[in-house]
Order: sequence, then structure tokens, then C-alpha cells
Amino acid sequence: MIRIRAYQNGDEQELWSLFFETMDTNSGKSKQPLQVEPWNVELFHPERWQQTLAQVKPYVATLDGQIVGFADLNPDGSIEHFFCLQIGDNGIAKRLLRRLLGVAQHRKINCLHMRVSQHAKAFFEGQGFYLVQTSSVCFDKDLEDSFAMERKL
Repeated sequence: MIRIRAYQNGDEQELWSLFFETMDTNSGKSKQPLQVEPWNVELFHPERWQQTLAQVKPYVATLDGQIVGFADLNPDGSIEHFFCLQIGDNGIAKRLLRRLLGVAQHRKINCLHMRVSQHAKAFFEGQGFYLVQTSSVCFDKDLEDSFAMERKL
């Protein structure tokens, strides 16, 4: 059963692992172990990651007790982190998005906005988001498309 809960101290390592795994998988590029490991080790700063999570207060999706996704909603309606294993395939992303929509309604936020990868674009379009702008970003020395999307509430 999928459950959505608030971030808790102690989630940091598991959330980083999920973040890293989905960034690598969702980029659509197969990376060699020598490319992946240094990137993971270089970017993981436990104190900084814990500060980030404490600030954005993500919602965490669990399936049978295992963390399988997380997402956050800033006061301005921006979604900075939205990461799930197998986005769109098993209801995890939809459940997380429903939680964010409920939080946005409670906070009287009238527009959600975020940047998404090519991999996530179709999912968010299917959830009522529309494309605002396409740009290219450098990710691990490769240029990849990034899509600014919005959803009016």
C-alpha cells in the first residue's frame, strides 16, 4: 500500500539514493559506473542535503515501508523536487501530486510550476500541467531538454 507522509529526520540517505537513482534513470542516458560513482560521491554532502530537506519539508511516498518517492511544494507554488521510482506506472507519482494539490489548496496557492525532464513531461501533461517554456540544461556534461510547466488551480 502506498502511503504519503511528512519527511522525517533519518530519511536523508534513502532520499538521496532515490534522487540519484531517478536522476540517472530518468535522464535517458546509460552511464558507465566510473561516470556515476564520482558524481554521486562528489555531490552528496549530508549536512547540506539535510538542511535542504528540512527547509523544503518534502512529502515522502512509501510502499510496504520502503521510500519510493518524494516531492515538495514551496510557498510560491514551485515544486523543486518531485522524484519517484517508475513515474506514472504504479500510482506513486499521482498520489504525491494529489497531496501537493491538497496542500496548495489549503495554502490558497493558485498555480503550481516546475521544471521537468523529457521523461516526466508526459506524466505532468496528463495531470493538467501545460508547457510554458522549453530550454536546454547541462546535466553531467550533456545538454538535455528541460520543460517549464504550470498548472492553474
